[in-house]
Amino acid sequence: MLFQLLFIFFVLIQISEQTCRTDDCYSCSLHKDCCITCKCYRSQKFQRTIDTFGCDYKKCDKYDDGKCYSCVDGYYLQNSICYLCTYPCIECYSSTKCKKCASGYKLSNDKCIQCTVPLCKDCDSNSNQCSQCVNNSTYDSFIPACVCNASYFQVSGQCKQCISICGTCSGSYNYCATCKSVSNMSATPINGVCSCITGYYWNQSNSQCNQCTAPCLTCEEQATQCTSCNDASLIVNDDNECTCQIGYFSSPNDPYVCEVCSKNCLTCADISNKCTSCYENYELNDGNNTCFCPDGFFEINNTCNKCDTLCSKCSSNSVCTECIDNQFVKFSKQQCTCMDGYYFDAIQTTCLQCDSTCKTCQSQKEMCSSCSLESNRILSVNKCICKPEYFLNVNQLCISCKSKEAIAIEFCEYRDCADGMWSYGEECDDANYSSRDGCYNCLREPQYYCINEIQKPSKCFKCQEHCSICEYDYLNKKQVCKLAIDGYYIENSIQINKCADKCLHCQSNASQCTKCRFLNISKSNINCQLCEYKQGYYSDYENNSCYSKCGDTILADVEQCDDGNRINGDGCSDHCILEKSFDCINGVCSKTKNPIPSGQENKIYDVYTPKRQVLVKYDQELKLDQQFDINDQLYISLNQQANINYIIRTNVEFETKNLTNFSFTIDLEVDRSISNASLIIKYLTPSIFKNAQNQSQEIEFIEVKISDIVIISQSVQGLTTATVNSSNYVIYGLLALLGCGLVLGGIDIYFNLIDTLQYLSYLYYINTIFPYNVNQFFENLSFAQFTIVQDFIKLDNIFEYDLEYDLEFHSITVPFKIRNQGMYSCFILNFASIFSLFLIGLAFYIVANIITIKLLSSKDDLLLQNDSTSNIQLYFLKLQTKFKHFTFQWALITIREFFYSDLLRIFMTTANEYSFTLGLGLKGLDFSSTFGLINSTITFLFLGIYILITFLSFKIVDQKRFAIKETQYNIKFGSVFQGVQIAKYQKLYNPFLLIKKFLFMTFLIYLYDYPIIQVLQVTLLSLVTVFFQIFYSPITDKLELIKQISCEISSFINSLLFTIFCINDLLKFLNENQKLIIGWVVISNVLTGLFSQLVINTIQQWKYLYYKFQFIRSTANSCSQLCKSKLQSTQAPHDVFL
Repeated sequence: MLFQLLFIFFVLIQISEQTCRTDDCYSCSLHKDCCITCKCYRSQKFQRTIDTFGCDYKKCDKYDDGKCYSCVDGYYLQNSICYLCTYPCIECYSSTKCKKCASGYKLSNDKCIQCTVPLCKDCDSNSNQCSQCVNNSTYDSFIPACVCNASYFQVSGQCKQCISICGTCSGSYNYCATCKSVSNMSATPINGVCSCITGYYWNQSNSQCNQCTAPCLTCEEQATQCTSCNDASLIVNDDNECTCQIGYFSSPNDPYVCEVCSKNCLTCADISNKCTSCYENYELNDGNNTCFCPDGFFEINNTCNKCDTLCSKCSSNSVCTECIDNQFVKFSKQQCTCMDGYYFDAIQTTCLQCDSTCKTCQSQKEMCSSCSLESNRILSVNKCICKPEYFLNVNQLCISCKSKEAIAIEFCEYRDCADGMWSYGEECDDANYSSRDGCYNCLREPQYYCINEIQKPSKCFKCQEHCSICEYDYLNKKQVCKLAIDGYYIENSIQINKCADKCLHCQSNASQCTKCRFLNISKSNINCQLCEYKQGYYSDYENNSCYSKCGDTILADVEQCDDGNRINGDGCSDHCILEKSFDCINGVCSKTKNPIPSGQENKIYDVYTPKRQVLVKYDQELKLDQQFDINDQLYISLNQQANINYIIRTNVEFETKNLTNFSFTIDLEVDRSISNASLIIKYLTPSIFKNAQNQSQEIEFIEVKISDIVIISQSVQGLTTATVNSSNYVIYGLLALLGCGLVLGGIDIYFNLIDTLQYLSYLYYINTIFPYNVNQFFENLSFAQFTIVQDFIKLDNIFEYDLEYDLEFHSITVPFKIRNQGMYSCFILNFASIFSLFLIGLAFYIVANIITIKLLSSKDDLLLQNDSTSNIQLYFLKLQTKFKHFTFQWALITIREFFYSDLLRIFMTTANEYSFTLGLGLKGLDFSSTFGLINSTITFLFLGIYILITFLSFKIVDQKRFAIKETQYNIKFGSVFQGVQIAKYQKLYNPFLLIKKFLFMTFLIYLYDYPIIQVLQVTLLSLVTVFFQIFYSPITDKLELIKQISCEISSFINSLLFTIFCINDLLKFLNENQKLIIGWVVISNVLTGLFSQLVINTIQQWKYLYYKFQFIRSTANSCSQLCKSKLQSTQAPHDVFL
């Protein structure tokens, strides 16, 4: 036994020693790479070394008596063993003492220090100054560094040579950075590859671009080794030689000139028409070496194509000229086809007869393509089968299912209740029309079964009790119940028993339900229960349904709460619905405590502004640290692909210690258009938002709907700006004429201009999303509204801070567009601008009185001419006198007409603004504060004034013609009917305009939330005005009438176009470009109306000045006479030929 163990141990040792990985090892340890003894141990060149743990014969330089006494270079001796020097030391005395360093390293204090200069072979002791560069490099003192020589590149600290074609290279030897500067070389490399220009190749032997030899277009390595040819008829063969392509032959005069073969020749020899082979389907005529298209083929576009199989000759694929010899082939309409009842067999290439059921067939005998109508068959999947409601009789004929022959055919379901015989189309037939005998009108009556035999009367019997459906068992000749009535089941196919109360249907036993009567509490199978199984429910056995009782203190799943009563207002309503701000637990309801955030967008920007503002508020006070930073608690995102920039501002007011009515505002801006977008506000740690009872917020995120944003292109913005600037020139011209009227007279001409500009500016408040160009254009017209005083004095600050009137709160009732223009529902604030105009009128009245008194009390003598007065002094004295006279006349007219004509004129001029202010004031009535009460009272007072003056205007014009034309009446009230025809309806024009302006503003403000109705009312109002102006012609001055009609028609057209915008807001049928096009139509229409006003006002102003000022008439007449005299002087005398 011991001997066996020793033997096994010796074998294992031998096996382990023989498994050394290195062949030089004689024996090794358990680790295969670790040698213990080497083979050829006595050889002086073999020695165990530390670097490989194996055997190597090149490490020991001097060996004797089993020991090494010196090592080769790169190794050091220690304990008779050679150890490799540690890189970068290439010769060393020991592991820590170096003798010589590798290139790029400097020996210093027996150690190798790396040179810091790239490509440096040897450096000074400080390692940053190179004393010798590596081969093929030069030291550049300006850098300072070693750089590779030309045509070399740096890799692994060495300079390697580029390929010969490169001027310089980078990364690798064959990736050129520049090309070698030789003739016919390309200017720059393409993807690191340099090449000679077309027609030249790179010659490695002389490093030049040498020219290719004809007919080579391009070549490589040798001038005759072609890669492409200089003619399209040549092609490069496998030997890189240019030879003629198929269809060409070499010219006898020049082997590299190819001539084309004749038509249809695939190849030819010597001459073009000597064919040696032909194209497909062509045959070679051996007699004349030409190619021709044989019979059974036709030629088209130089190709020979096979005719149809049945054609022996043809002129095209669709035109046969002669058919094959077959009695069943017919020639018709230049086609060869098989006769009807025959088909073409591709294998036998002949016409064979179709199946007898087919009229025509194709490809195969039984593959029908049409059927005979007389056979009552139709085509179905290439078969002729009997038509619907037909059957195949024993004679293989298709017979109608309505025939008597079909009575025994089951699928025909023949039915004839009058024959007294049962057939397959009847449930029963008992040969009578009596009801309640089991069969009526061939239909089996409920809870009856019938015994039916074909072509015999039916015998019907009543089913057993509690059986709903029964049948007759013909095999056992007895009745069998198939379905019991609801609530019963069939046991052993014989006895009918009652189901349990929970089952509507059951089987086998009373509790094995197949359909539940009330509840099924299992999702995968049937598990029926009574309603009482479910909390808060009761079973209704009459209707087979469940119901709950509100107020029974038992909470059912359809109830939000149940507090044991049916009283509203205690948190749980009389229908067990949880009331707002309540929470019910175990039938006890109390106010909810958890703080709830809610967000909404502040509508302060229009659709073309890329900014939006969102306000987030809480329903109760929060307990927050006064150093709380909301930015650390929120993650803001948009549910659309748009970049978003935002700033969060907190609104914190600590009323008690750490308790605040907390809210925050998010100002955001996007970089592209968005539609139907939402801002997602995610709370990172909602639990830190706690109320006074330390109850935490549970909502993790809120979603706020963001109104659409449209980003307008720079081109559209530029065009719109240019258009607005152009329109300003027309407006400036009108305003210049208005100024002329104020100074020189004729101001009455411009009242319609003021009305028009105001009307256009107020059209901006129609509740629709205007396209960008219209939006900008109407904003430019906002100057026409009399709000300059309010904007200049900043009355809103006075009212809000000095009078403590909450304007922001009362601006909620103002429509969005009006609120966006800084308007409020405070009547006193808005009326200040209008009131200022009345004050200006009063100031003129006072100035006129002062001028009159001053001039009447003046002691100056009349102008006396004497010899001492110079002509210049006399001229200025005359001007002074005329000015005093003009001023005195103006003062007298102002004093005379101020009461009441001028006051009425100011009222009618400001009627638009007056009505607008009244409309806003009535929207924001407030009786909760002292100032609000005063403001509301004044609103009603001025509403009464407007109604009173409108009424008085009708009374003023409702006079006889002679009374209206009376001088004193005209002075007092002339502004009401001035320039208007004194007729029955025409004289009502100005009072009618007062009503129109009030209705216009009422529609704008009170129908703002109903845009389509709003714009239709405005359109109708404009249409009524146009009809009145056209049919009654109320204006005496024709030019003024034309001007007002044109302006009103322009307004009517604009209203119609705005109606399209309003409809589009609902239906979204226009894209932004289409809206812009309609916008340009609107702007063009407005500018046309304004330009016509400019022209007509210029004519009217000229006429007024012409008739008022003598010197203008004189000047005009002089110019006219001068023109006439020049015209006459150019004409020849009438007697020139006498």
